[in-house]
Amino acid sequence: MWLRCKWPLLPALAPSFDLRLLLELESNNMSKHPAHRRSPDDMAGVVPSGALESQGLYQSLMQEHNRHDPSNRGPVVRFVKPLYDKESGAVSDFEEHDKQPKYREVADEQIIKMLKVARFDTQPMSKCLLYRLPLEVRLRIWECLFPHNWSAVELEEFAQTTTGLAILLTSHQIFHEALLVFFYSLAYSRLVLKEYGGSTAHYLKSVPLKLDRCIYKRRGFICLDIECDEEREFGSLVLSLGDKIHETAVRRRWGFALFITTLRMEGPLRVHDLTVAVTENWKIPGFDENDLVQALFSGAFTVLGRLKFVGFTRMERRRLTNLILARQDPCVQLMRRRDDAEDIVG
Repeated sequence: MWLRCKWPLLPALAPSFDLRLLLELESNNMSKHPAHRRSPDDMAGVVPSGALESQGLYQSLMQEHNRHDPSNRGPVVRFVKPLYDKESGAVSDFEEHDKQPKYREVADEQIIKMLKVARFDTQPMSKCLLYRLPLEVRLRIWECLFPHNWSAVELEEFAQTTTGLAILLTSHQIFHEALLVFFYSLAYSRLVLKEYGGSTAHYLKSVPLKLDRCIYKRRGFICLDIECDEEREFGSLVLSLGDKIHETAVRRRWGFALFITTLRMEGPLRVHDLTVAVTENWKIPGFDENDLVQALFSGAFTVLGRLKFVGFTRMERRRLTNLILARQDPCVQLMRRRDDAEDIVG
């Protein structure tokens, strides 16, 4: 009640409020400064230093608890791979993972590979006029249709349904070419997840497969072994948690738990840059910094680059930092900043 009466802005900050800041504010009594013992004439154009210090502490306090302040940067974790000595077999050093290959290198290679193992109708009188274009021209067309410029793409939870693909009545080859390009273009986008669930995990883990109708001897279209050898390596994935509406935040939290469990069962998702962005109500009873770190390091993700945290308050960043350090994983390197050095408990 004392906090509520004397400091009307503190109730909202009370769960993560540092009492040392309150003591510092109380110690900045304006009567202690010589400026308040001057005459009214001497005070003309002079701002009390105590007021300036209190105002600075107030702004600092509000900034540390403002999740949307750009200066509130969270910890950055770098993942490396060990190097083994050839003679002893022991770990001799660590190095960064390989960079994500260029989009054209991956997409073009998979399409050319698919054309070598598949058999399509290549009659010049085919109904699909794209057949008459050279492969290089078709690849450029797919490149324009499916952007891969790291633009933000928000994925939502969806139900698995079957869709009639009329394009298969015209051209199986064009369908498979476009499907492969679309499949790999998502790996070169900034995927933002706000709605989670098992279907989202299945979609991110899925690979293009040959369809049942691909084995029909109809119109000469026979697709053979059109499958990707390996899963995608996503360049950027953003996990969004919390919401201003409490019910939405709770639903998102339980969907996130199902998403993590599904990935642990089906295998980790390979990501180069993983970002966890939170907002209001992300931390609810039964889910806090410890549960978040446990979920991220439970085997649901294979991070090939960096893990970033966005939207956390100073106290939350301190807990995250100490929890990550407590894991003592040599392949996980915490990139410390000078202003966060004091947050780390030795």
